[in-house]
Amino acid sequence: MRASTRRVLALLGVTALTLSPLAGLPALAVHEAGHALGAWLSGGQVTSVHLGLDLAGHTETRGGALLAVLLGGPLAAVVLPAGLAAVAGGVGGRLARAAEAVGLVVLLRAVLDLGWHGLIAPGPYSDAARVGAAVGAPARLVGASLFAVGLAMLLWLAARARYRMFQVSSMGPKPAA
Repeated sequence: MRASTRRVLALLGVTALTLSPLAGLPALAVHEAGHALGAWLSGGQVTSVHLGLDLAGHTETRGGALLAVLLGGPLAAVVLPAGLAAVAGGVGGRLARAAEAVGLVVLLRAVLDLGWHGLIAPGPYSDAARVGAAVGAPARLVGASLFAVGLAMLLWLAARARYRMFQVSSMGPKPAA
């Protein structure tokens, strides 16, 4: 199989995985855990966390700083998979490469979700709309800011991964002594 065919098949596989619930559920779980963490870190309590198979989630909290709770979800959905990809990418080995790939796919899904819910269709209950209402900013501006942070992290990590793949593939066999 030619290298270009392998690349196209890999791209199609990553696209299918990214858009499937396989990537959506982990991204949703990390997102809702970020809301819970925001509540706990700001002195609030978490009363319940709901994760739906339709990829709709909701975290109910009491107390805590509203902005910390609201921003905790989108930031965790971007920072945790990016951290997983960055740490795993620096370790090396097959398992680390697999963890890096998982981190990048979940991060890509989170960035796509931020783009959809923050820029294209920010509903009245979206994080972007709620953060915007809390700070007095338009929902699309908040959504664009969150999307930009996620996209920048994704591009940086993808460039890092591609640089490492180039280093390994350009080494080639060692010359005979």
